[in-house]
Order: sequence, then structure tokens, then C-alpha cells
Amino acid sequence: MKLVFLAIALLFGHAAGAQVTNAVLKSGVPATSTSVFVDHKSTSKVIVVLGNGTGFTSVDGGAHWDEWAGAVDDGHTLSTLVTDVKGALYGVYGEKQQELTVPATRWAEVAGGKWSEWGYPALTETADNFDFQLNSGLKKEELLLSWTAWIHPGQPDCSSVVYFSKSDNRGRKWSKPVRVNATEGKCVRDGGAVLPAAPVMASDGKLFTCWTGGGSIYLDRSYDEGQMWLSGDLTIGKIRGGNEGYEIPDAGKFNHRVAFGIDNSTGPFQKSLYIAWADQRNGATNTDIWMTRSSNRGDNWSQPLKMNQDTTLRHQYLPGIALDPVNGALYAAWYDRRESANEDTHVYLAWSLDGGNHFTEIRVSEQAFRHLKGNDHPVSIQALKGVIAVSWLGEVAGEARAFAAVVQADALKTNPTK
Repeated sequence: MKLVFLAIALLFGHAAGAQVTNAVLKSGVPATSTSVFVDHKSTSKVIVVLGNGTGFTSVDGGAHWDEWAGAVDDGHTLSTLVTDVKGALYGVYGEKQQELTVPATRWAEVAGGKWSEWGYPALTETADNFDFQLNSGLKKEELLLSWTAWIHPGQPDCSSVVYFSKSDNRGRKWSKPVRVNATEGKCVRDGGAVLPAAPVMASDGKLFTCWTGGGSIYLDRSYDEGQMWLSGDLTIGKIRGGNEGYEIPDAGKFNHRVAFGIDNSTGPFQKSLYIAWADQRNGATNTDIWMTRSSNRGDNWSQPLKMNQDTTLRHQYLPGIALDPVNGALYAAWYDRRESANEDTHVYLAWSLDGGNHFTEIRVSEQAFRHLKGNDHPVSIQALKGVIAVSWLGEVAGEARAFAAVVQADALKTNPTK
């Protein structure tokens, strides 16, 4: 079925002169994730995929959208979606097997290809597995997967750990899962369990993954394709304002988790690692977005910098980040309530051209919305060759909706200020 959605071009007075295009892709969507991708061959082509596998494609930079019937046909919800360098689409889901949850992956050609059968990493321990984080590598069909495993679930000695596995053939076969972290977490959903971000691969093939646990952020790295990791965890810093997540009125309570990215460009900040997160160090009614950077593969990190530039005592939360692999420009997007004293929410975009030292931000959402209950996924964002695509979920007039916006970097300020 082909549906064409007209978008609305908006010019925000506070948007640094940037013309932002919004589109309502779908109404009546379930509370699920949304993921956005910019095509590697043609940046005027942008793809948005919902958690059930239904996709939307724009070939004119977000002005019009076609829906394609790519929904996963067995009712599963894909918790993480990525594309590889050739544009194939991949998703991961937690599937129950003998009362335990295991990661399962599927792939499809973008824009209507049939989803493949599930592929499974070869798990070696009796564990309950969840919070699957998928990313693509540097080569075609190369996938990276991190997740949380509860070892001995339901027992007094239960502990949570981070696992990693890698596939070179679209998830048909996976490397033997390797435990990453040295310090175990608790087996509780709120605050005590370790929660990984999607692993990233540097341009030289080195692997990095990070996670949260017990109110801290940790990092590990592997220089042999994920077979061996450091014997000790690298502690990046504390998440301030509470160890057990943060609560946003009329949205819910969210676990502390981080957005993770690497600069694989040839720009001045190449190989830098970036981590962003939300916390309440400035008070329970004032959640903010923070960022830190490492220029030496995780050995040292900059002091946390607040990315949102507002001076209100209101909430910004669930950030996503993206780095343009061509020039290393850093972009972030999040849900934002600065403009209203109630639960009205927008999406803001921030960017930095100097390695995260300074940021400028604009609002990219056309209209205010309410947070979609049950949605704990960050705003989805990707940047490629100066095209920044953002996708998010919201509720308007009691109806769940999926939105998208496409921004051209040339329309943004070239000299961000702090």
C-alpha cells in the first residue's frame, strides 16, 4: 500500500534561520520505538521504521513519504533497528525460549523487502537476557550486539552483566558471546541492573561499548574484534540526582541509560568518543541533557557539559546522538518541555562543530504533543553528509503519532555559541 504524506515547511524565529520540515507519518501507532536512517547512496532518501517493522521512505528530503508494508509478520516488536553500509535493515528482539529470553535478529532489504527468519547468538549460560542494543560495523552485513544478562535469575546470587557478540553475515551466525564488564550489577529493573548502549566500531576496527549501573557510567574496549576486553572497567563518571533512574510527570520513570557515538570522520576530532545522558543533578523538576567526550579511546573524559541551553527549571530527557561520518559534526535530539509549564512536549535538536565544546539548538517539532505512554526509547537521529534526520513518537488529541523531520546542515548556524 502506498500512502503519500504532505509535510509542512516551518520557519521558527528561534531556529537560527533553519527551515525545518515536519511530517506526520502514522496515526494510531502503538507505543513502540521509531528509528530513522539517511541512505548512504542518496542523502535525499530518508527511511523511518517503527518497532513493528512498518517503514516509510522519502526520496525528496522529507517532503513526501511512502509507507511500505514491511511489518514483521509474527507480532514481535523490534527493540533496536540499524542499517549497514549497503543500506540493508536489521532489527533485534527478545524471544522467550524455555522461560528465558534470548536475543533474536532479523534483516530486510530497505523499502519493502521481506523480513528474514530469526537468527540467534549462541548463548553459553543459563541466563535471562534483555535490553538488546544493535549497531552496524564498517563492512557490509557486519553487526555488533550488546545486551544485559541476568545470571542465575530468581536465585539469591543472581547478577547482571553485559555481553557482546558479533556477526559478519547479517545475523545468520554469531560469535561466541563474551562477557564485557568486570563489576556485576543487581538483578532489578530499576536502577541496579547494568544497561548497555549500542557498541561502536572505530575506523580501524577497534570496538567500544559503554553501560550504566549503580548510578555510574562505564566503558570497555576490545582490539581483537570483541574476543577480549579489558580486565577492569573504565569508570567515566557518576550520573547525578539519583541512582534509580528519573521520573518525568505524565511520561513515566526512565532508567539511566546513555547514548554513545564515535567520530569516524577525517575531521579534527576524529576517533573521539561521545556519551550523552539525562539526569536530575539540578533538581527533580529540572532534568537536563549532559555530554562528555574522550579523545584518547576512553582513558580520559571531559567534564560533563549541559547540552540544552534553556534556563528554565523544566525537563529535557531521552536523548539520542549522531555523528556525521564525513566531517565529524555532532548532533543530539531529545524530548523537551521548556516551552510549557504543563506536560506539553517538543523535540529539540542541538549541534556542535568543535568537538562538543559549544552547542547551538533549535526546535524541530511543529506542534506540542504529550509523551506517548509506554515509550521509553530516545529520540532517533542520524546524520550523513550534512543531512540530519530525526524521528519521534507523541500523542496529539489522544491519538498516538509517529513524526519525522529532516534538516540540512547548510541551513544551520556555522558558528555555534555556548
